[in-house]
Amino acid sequence: MITPELVILVVVFGLVTGSFGNNVITALCNNAAIELGRSKCFCGKQHLKLFELVPVFSFFALKGKCSYCKEKISVRYPIVEISTAFIAVACLYQFGFSMQTMLVYIQLTILLFIGTIDFIRFIIPNILLILLLLVSIAAALVTRQDIFLSAVTALTLSSMLLASNFVAVRTRGGKIIGSGDIKLIFILNMFTPFPLGLFSLWLSAIVALAAMLPLRKYYNRFNGEKRVPFGFFLSTVYGLSLLYADSILFTVQKFFYDTF
Repeated sequence: MITPELVILVVVFGLVTGSFGNNVITALCNNAAIELGRSKCFCGKQHLKLFELVPVFSFFALKGKCSYCKEKISVRYPIVEISTAFIAVACLYQFGFSMQTMLVYIQLTILLFIGTIDFIRFIIPNILLILLLLVSIAAALVTRQDIFLSAVTALTLSSMLLASNFVAVRTRGGKIIGSGDIKLIFILNMFTPFPLGLFSLWLSAIVALAAMLPLRKYYNRFNGEKRVPFGFFLSTVYGLSLLYADSILFTVQKFFYDTF
């Protein structure tokens, strides 16, 4: 039974996870070691006080600036913390209080970190992909998921994308999709029920194309970057698919059956 007390506990757990996740994101974005000790301000000289470590609240209490070095704190910090709290509650209501809930929550949290890092730096760290693969295997074992058809789909898609990159490099001198994106597509399709995996990839591409122009303007304003963080869109769409797989799969299948 889901009680208000349990929901509050889950929200707090999600916020704390997001706070730690921000440290992970910052470290991986800067190719630095992940610090497990007490957090410091951006200048690295002063340990933060307890009230400065409260997720979300601290950002607004400090008015988005470090109290020591006065450096601006990215709005990414409260967004990630609120997102992990939302994901935790959504998993609780979707799957109940179970091992599956925890595993799906970890999957979605890793995808959130991957999407955020890709949005900021256009990279998908291998360490997060490995963790995602291991947790996805554990989730498939716990739920006794039959992944044969999904695995065939994942291998086929990955092979096609690798072949496309090979041809593009030889003919145009550049890849059409990042290697990290291909790895992510492989893992996500391996553990997303067929045909939901294909639908999620299609939807990710559609959303990315729709957002291409405004995103290019955004990146050009700050760093002149012309690429689109496809991993961000993959993480978002597949994350929703993992969370609401049964409902989305039913809708997709019904659409295809009614149409064809």
